[in-house]
Amino acid sequence: MIIMATAFLFVSCEKEYLCVCKDLHSGEITEGDKVKTTKLGKKGFEKSCKSNSTEHKNCVVQ
Repeated sequence: MIIMATAFLFVSCEKEYLCVCKDLHSGEITEGDKVKTTKLGKKGFEKSCKSNSTEHKNCVVQ
């Protein structure tokens, strides 16, 4: 019973995050990966998303 309650609380804290990249020259926005994770998992996803940035595009998590 305790395991089920803990699992419910952990899953209920999850949010969906999207990696979005903007072309710095044209302003075009492209969507990248989408994940459903906790705040702790978001930090790793942000690092992965930002690694897609170049001098021509900027990528951030929304």
